[in-house]
Amino acid sequence: QRFDRIVSLTLKKKPDDRLGLLDSLYRDVLEQAYDPRENPNGHEVLKDVMAMILALMEPLPLNPLGHLYSTLGFGEISEVNSVLPDLASLLDGIVDPERPVQPSHSSFRDFFLNPERSGPFCVRALLPGAHEQAARGSLKVLSSELRQRTPELDLAHRDYWGSVFQIQETITPALKYACVHWTQHMGRV
Repeated sequence: QRFDRIVSLTLKKKPDDRLGLLDSLYRDVLEQAYDPRENPNGHEVLKDVMAMILALMEPLPLNPLGHLYSTLGFGEISEVNSVLPDLASLLDGIVDPERPVQPSHSSFRDFFLNPERSGPFCVRALLPGAHEQAARGSLKVLSSELRQRTPELDLAHRDYWGSVFQIQETITPALKYACVHWTQHMGRV
């Protein structure tokens, strides 16, 4: 059924209207997956999750993404897990948990940031808040996890590389992300 709609959209569009065709495809997928009549909250959760994905300085695989979404205070891990599977045709990293979650094509990012193209799915207004939330959450992660996760190392009795590997094993994806990117988010607040 979805295939038939996409084919009919293709036949109606002129070759020079490729963005219009892509936008129609994106809207069709999103409207089917996030019909406000079926799930009134799903549309807003989708926008929150996409705002965070687009605000991140580096894409993360699905499980670390959900953990970071929760840790940084965006919402619950279950929100990420409920929203993203329906976007597997538009986002990389949904089917393969080792791959980072990111738009399959740059036009999908552009679509979400342009209110004329995405209409009610636009997240441009949410990006400043997403950067602020990521900055605050990163500082929270840094202050709590650095004390908890960094092991007490007796460097006199261990070799350097053993200590490095031990430290790397204790660092969560959220802590790593916060250490590397908190200043970039602060700069966008």
